Formats: sequence, C-alpha cells, structure tokens
Amino acid sequence: MEVKIKLAWTTALVLLGLGLTESAWSCQEIDPEVKNLIDQEQFESAERAALRLVASSPDSLPAHTTLAHVYVQWAVRPTTIIDTEALGFAPGETGTRELTEKNVERAFRSGVSVDAERAPKAVDTLEQMVRRWPDHLGTRICLLQLHQVRGDRESLVRDLSATATHFESGAAETVDALLQFGHHYYSEGEFESAREVTAALLSVFPDSPPLLSSMGVILIEFEELTKAMRLLERALAIAPGDSLIARNLATLGMLTGDLLQAEVGLEALHGLEPDQVRVLFELAIVTTAREPERAVAAWSRYLQRQAETADDPSWVEFARTSRAALESGAADESLLGMAQALSGAQGSLALSLLHALSKKRPHDPAPHFLMAQSYEREQLPKHAFTALQRAESLLGRSDSLLTIARESIEYEAGRVALRLNSFAESIAYLESVEAKDQDKQNLQYLLGLAHSGAGNTEKAAIYYERCLAFPNNASYSKYCAQNLERHRQSGQSPASAPE
Repeated sequence: MEVKIKLAWTTALVLLGLGLTESAWSCQEIDPEVKNLIDQEQFESAERAALRLVASSPDSLPAHTTLAHVYVQWAVRPTTIIDTEALGFAPGETGTRELTEKNVERAFRSGVSVDAERAPKAVDTLEQMVRRWPDHLGTRICLLQLHQVRGDRESLVRDLSATATHFESGAAETVDALLQFGHHYYSEGEFESAREVTAALLSVFPDSPPLLSSMGVILIEFEELTKAMRLLERALAIAPGDSLIARNLATLGMLTGDLLQAEVGLEALHGLEPDQVRVLFELAIVTTAREPERAVAAWSRYLQRQAETADDPSWVEFARTSRAALESGAADESLLGMAQALSGAQGSLALSLLHALSKKRPHDPAPHFLMAQSYEREQLPKHAFTALQRAESLLGRSDSLLTIARESIEYEAGRVALRLNSFAESIAYLESVEAKDQDKQNLQYLLGLAHSGAGNTEKAAIYYERCLAFPNNASYSKYCAQNLERHRQSGQSPASAPE
C-alpha cells in the first residue's frame, strides 16, 4: 500500500529512533575511528578497522567489543512501523493523511529490522567473548539484547539463566542489570515472554523484591490476582521502604477486595510519602469500605491535610459529601453512589467499595454488575465476565439497589466474551439480546465479529450487511464496511471494534 503522511506535529520524528539506548548496545567505550565509520554506515570499512585492532591486540577486551559492536549495528537497524488503519486507511486504500498529535502515538511505533544473514555473526562474536571473558557483564547483556531483538526467546532465557547464576553473589546489582528484559517484553505487550524471563530470574533470586514485584505486576495481565497479591505481600515484607511495591500492593488489594492488604499498602505508602495528599484520599475510601465506623476520622484527616496543602482539589466536594453521609449513618445506597462516582476515573477505588457492598448484600446483582464495568476499565475482562455471570445468577433473588434488565447483562456479557475470544458464549448472549431487540446497530456489529471469530463467515457477512443498513453511527458503519470487504477479499481478520 502506498501511504503518504502529511506531518502536522513537529515532534513526530522522535518516534523514528531505535527503541534501545546507545549505552545498552555499546557495552563500553569503543574505538572512536570505528564508531565514526559506523555512524556513517560504512560497515565494511568499520569491520576492517576493527579486525586490525583485534589482530594487533588479540587479548584486548575493548578491541573485541569494538568488533562485536560493528556486527551488531550492521545486523540491527532502526525502523518505524506504521499502522495504516490507525491513520484511517481502509484496506487497499492509498492517499494522504494528516498526522496529528491525536493519532501519531497509535499510528507509529519505533522498532528494529534484523538482517538474518548478518545477525548470526554478531551472535557468534559475542558468544566467543562470553566464553573468553565470562565475568564481563556488559558483554553478556549485549548478547541478551541481541537475542531479544532477534525474537530468539529460547536463547534469551537460556543465557539469562546462565548469567544470573554466574553473578549470583552480586544479587542486587545483577537483578538491576537483568530486569530490563522482562520489562521490555511487558512494555511491548508480550506478557508470556515477560513472565518466562522474570520466572527464570526468580529461580535464581527468589527473594529479590524488584523481581517479586515485577512478577506480581505481570501476573495481573493474566488476571492471576491472588498469586500476584501473595508475591507483592512478600516483596513488601522484605523491602518495607519500597514505595512502588507498597503502591502495587494497595492497588491489588482494592482490585481483589482484600481491603486489609490495601490498607497495609496505603499506610506504608503514606509513611514513605507523607506529603502525598492523594494517598490519604485513597485511605479514606478503603476505610469506608472496610470499617465505616473509622471512616469519618479518615475523611477528616484527608480534608485537613488537603486544606493545608491545597493539593488534589478535584475530590474535595466528594470527600465532604462522603463524610456527611457517614456522619448521618450512610445507607448502602450512599456507598453505591460513591462507587458510581468513582468508577469512571478511579476504577480500583470503586472496586474496593463494591467488594464491600457485595459482602453486605450477597443476593444483590447491582454490585457485581458495576464491578464488571470497573474491571473492564482496569483491563481485566475475565474478572468482568465472572462478575456479569454472578450478576445474572442473582437477578430476581432479592430487592436490588439498581433496576437491571437481563438483556443489559447479556449484552455486556456477550461483548466481554468477544474480547476474551469466547465466541460461542458471545454468540449465545448476543443472540438472546437480539431475540428481544434487533433494532441496534452495535448489536449487529458485535454479532458479525463473534460469528467471524467462530468461523461462521456467511452469518458474519449477513450481520455486517444489517449493520450497514443503520444510518445512525458512522464509526460502526465504517468498521462494518471494512470487515465485510475483508470477508469478500479472503476472509481476513476483522477490524477492531470501536470503543
């Protein structure tokens, strides 16, 4: 596809850089003459100059590092990956698009291209250096980074474990140097790889707080929240002065309803960062959920500190209203109202209240229905789906704080099941809604996606055509048209759903 970009944002070119720091690839200072040739992309001349250095000083680590650097830079080149769909191009469309601040981050990302013929030479050179200078951590890290950008996870995990074991005596320094590999995978959304390499390090350093915390955060992506909680509890016990671990523990406590651990994490964080008024606000929410009789004092502490600092003014009125409701003997309706007010931008805080409310009202579907919304905002679709199933099972069993129609739960469950690639469940829920109300464009669109995912291409096409008959939502019409065209061309994967 021919794609022309009209730049409307002057800083867009920063995205063209290599996504790794220069020092990470250099290992250490290299010969300036060779570096100059590399900068000019004169790699053959750089190789000859580096080989002369090695020949004249065969036992010199810097000479061999210079040669390795030539091969790495020759094999791995920076590139930019363009997501044409994020720029608004339909399949097969050519033309020009204006690049603005709004779409630049989604449309472009920096990356690397690896020369498959030259990369093995770089790997071989670095492996020889590791064998000859096994105590030089920089060389090992360069080799590990090369494995990572080549996509050779097996070699990365093997050599990462070997490096960790070799430098086991210097645990803290070694972990600091090697954490980057799991973090890189995590930042790229490759959570299985992040989990594997972090587990390899934990097998050598089982009591490392940074590794325990990192694995806890990674496990959230797999929605293994209980396991993540236990790891973070252990990490904070070992490193009680680590504010990041305290923060993660508090957030997980709110997500899971373990309000004791949420309070432990927040109190630890307040002790480490006493000037953070925001932490006192969160403590007041958790106290309201856990022990309402202590909540008035918690809200007063927040309001007093906020008045002294003038920080975090946006939630002052909410705090005053919450304290007043508690002073008058807050009913469950008040707690539900607080959770609804928080659910948009403060999902984990809303969940702490909803977990408490679900325990007070075990037969009410309302807390579970609202939990599902907050779990979705927190990118936890499995938990959202479970909450929706629980809400559905409780319909009609008791008086509810909210009037919830069954089709509302079925629609949300069908949509979330689609996110989880549970196509049969999605179809069952959405078709149940369709039987009651067909006059919705978004429903036709979602059924098209679900049937497409299940391999029912003819049914998918029918739903996309029905979707196009609706004039009321340009976004849905656009995606339905794109997906219908993909099916006609070759059964390609459908475009992503609009939010």
